[in-house]
Amino acid sequence: YPRLFSPEVGGALLNASVAEQEEMNAGADLLNAVIAERAAAHGFEFVDVTRRFTGHGANADDPWLHALTGVPFHPNDAGYDAYAAALTAAVKPGQLRR
Repeated sequence: YPRLFSPEVGGALLNASVAEQEEMNAGADLLNAVIAERAAAHGFEFVDVTRRFTGHGANADDPWLHALTGVPFHPNDAGYDAYAAALTAAVKPGQLRR
């Protein structure tokens, strides 16, 4: 999961202060750590999109997540492109299961 907010560039959003946004972003980091650990425990690779989305949270100048339009806090077209690029980069054709 990406961090939902870019408090460093976007400021407050939807009554969430910068400190609250940072806490929610920390929650996304924790969620990613748990998912990565469980994926590894079952032989799967976790693809982390956090860095790709840095600076593109819902309140950024160039957001890759919807804030008040579309489905809130879900990717917009640019966000889906970033997810696709991350997954494509992680695919190792020789390791694909048949």
